[in-house]
Amino acid sequence: MIYAPVAIHTLNRIEHLKRLIGSLQRNPFARFTELYIAVDYPPNEKYEYGHGKIVEYVNQGITGFAKVHTIFREKNYGPYLNGLSLKEHVLQEHDRLIVTEDDNEFSPSFLEYMDNALERYGDNMDIFAVAGYSYPISISDKDDSVIWQSASFSALGFGYWRRSFETVRNDIGPMVMKALSDRTTVRKLKEKSPHLFDWYVRSIILHDSAMWDDQNGRVLIIDVTMSIYMVLFGKSMVMPTVSLVRNWGHDGSGVHCGVDDSYEKEYISTATTYDLLDDHAKERLDDMNILITKHLNKGNRRKRDRFDAFYFGLYSCFGGAFTRVVYCTLKKIKTMRRRIMGYGEYAS
Repeated sequence: MIYAPVAIHTLNRIEHLKRLIGSLQRNPFARFTELYIAVDYPPNEKYEYGHGKIVEYVNQGITGFAKVHTIFREKNYGPYLNGLSLKEHVLQEHDRLIVTEDDNEFSPSFLEYMDNALERYGDNMDIFAVAGYSYPISISDKDDSVIWQSASFSALGFGYWRRSFETVRNDIGPMVMKALSDRTTVRKLKEKSPHLFDWYVRSIILHDSAMWDDQNGRVLIIDVTMSIYMVLFGKSMVMPTVSLVRNWGHDGSGVHCGVDDSYEKEYISTATTYDLLDDHAKERLDDMNILITKHLNKGNRRKRDRFDAFYFGLYSCFGGAFTRVVYCTLKKIKTMRRRIMGYGEYAS
């Protein structure tokens, strides 16, 4: 058995980090597992107190693991580069790793599940990664303990191999951009995953989402990018049938997530061992994709679909620059109207 190291990137959320470490310590496989913790440098005074608490906590010694490695950034990397640099560092010495931000809580069987899955699927080129989180959906067939799905990449505690990371770092951005330059491929994305088509419109066309890097003019390799890659290129992610991760990051303390306490209330397994059963996982792949896509497409679809159709139509006729001018202009007008009417800031 090869025990995958755990890569954790953090900045100032001390209570989140303590909860995360505590949950990993309750895993029987913890004593075989190495931790790599990258502590980012605070970007301004707002983060200095929490950052100091993180440094104090890490320096006092974290026990219960095979080894704990710490990296203290001397300048601010930001969450994206802090995590990316940490993965590169760990994969210089290991051929697989488990990745988590500091706001997850794990089941006692999480590490055993991850190690077994990373071992079993390491040579399966159809499997891109292994998720610890499972969506709160009803999976009727309980014969298997895992499913395969290619509808969405879940970043809430996941594992993958050096081969996957090299694809992420070197190929996914250009591959996705090239694929999405073809109208037939875009239509395929719209049909298969309306929620990802919405991200495509907002990111690739409008440059108005976390997926687009305005500073460098490129697509960032985040969960949405990897989801689009999985859908377009037929790569799958393994998921447990019962979630092994609870996320606490929707409390307003993070960068991208708003306030939503429903994630904190989701059930996770309390079992201390995990039997990896996947006899029917491959044959049920299409069914799982439909089920997960339906779950992810909940919400005000009519309004979103009208939005996407309007701007995709503009883009098809007049190109990206004109479409972005129209979008920014209409957004400013709506903001001004809401201010005049006393509704506050407009949020698209």
